[in-house]
Amino acid sequence: MYDVVVSSASAQRRDRSLRVPLGAVFMVLVGLLHPSPAQARDDSQGRPWARGTTAIGLGLGVASSRDVVVWSGSLSGAYYVFDGVAAGLEVDETYLAWRSNARAQHPEWTDTIPTNLVSVTPTMRIVPFRSQRFSPFVMAGVGPMIINRGGGVVGRWVIMPGAYIGLGRHAYLGLSVRFTDDFPPDRCEEAFSHANSDGSVSRVEGFCGFRWAPQVGLGFVF
Repeated sequence: MYDVVVSSASAQRRDRSLRVPLGAVFMVLVGLLHPSPAQARDDSQGRPWARGTTAIGLGLGVASSRDVVVWSGSLSGAYYVFDGVAAGLEVDETYLAWRSNARAQHPEWTDTIPTNLVSVTPTMRIVPFRSQRFSPFVMAGVGPMIINRGGGVVGRWVIMPGAYIGLGRHAYLGLSVRFTDDFPPDRCEEAFSHANSDGSVSRVEGFCGFRWAPQVGLGFVF
């Protein structure tokens, strides 16, 4: 879920501000937002998420409004090196696509503001209590985030507590809350800022700084 705000630092230029509450307009989530065990293994007591389990997940999201469309996709994988402990990797991409009317009204923003963010995050996932019906977990990771159009590379961390709810032997429902932030704190904001010819500064907000969002995913056991 995104809130994208394009605003001018000059009070006299507030009429040029563009506010796009994407999350309140339209949001579609498709795919697996949580890794699903592609090769599930149980321990000697029949508990899931045991050593040797391989997990693969795929996610796709889109948010749309009158002025902009934001696409996001993710691919994740994890291997349980111990019972209830998995090392993994997530690759996330966010693409910001301005509509033609926004390009015509604000070319100085839409031609210079970054349109792609790619994150590569090594992760560690712990499932302390494992059962077929309910398995709470916490996932954490840190890695680089690449910003196009000269935005450079910043760091990003993610923490995601949640739980797997069993839907039978071969399916799980994943419920979680995802917290993310980037560092150093000013570099990402600078990439999403544009200096106007009148000396004011326009910014796109919603892609930098501390963010959180609830997530729901479906996982399958094969």
